[in-house]
Amino acid sequence: MDTTDFRICLGNNLKRLRKQHGLTQSSLAEVFGMETHNLNRIENGKSFPKPETLTKITNHFKISPYELFLDENDKISLIIHTLQRHPERIDDIFNILQALTENASTAPATSTDRPHCPMNKQCNHTTE
Repeated sequence: MDTTDFRICLGNNLKRLRKQHGLTQSSLAEVFGMETHNLNRIENGKSFPKPETLTKITNHFKISPYELFLDENDKISLIIHTLQRHPERIDDIFNILQALTENASTAPATSTDRPHCPMNKQCNHTTE
């Protein structure tokens, strides 16, 4: 990931957070004490925020700084992010992953070995 990718990723995440909170660029820029056009440049990946602005962003949205740089297609990062947001589910997720990895050493059942999910003929979910 190069500098441009980081700027774009940060901008996309900031825009997503702003919209999730129902804020306009001008209202969020006011919260951060900056001009709307500067926030627009950040959201469009054309510039990085100043360190003080980065702190204001993370404090305002109650996130860790690294969360602004998560790629929405990075599944590991998304899992970690979800677990941080829902720590009460860590044991459940761990148990699921453990069960999946223990079963990975055995050959998976073929579609003829188990009944298909009645909701979708392509689904491999068992109805047991």
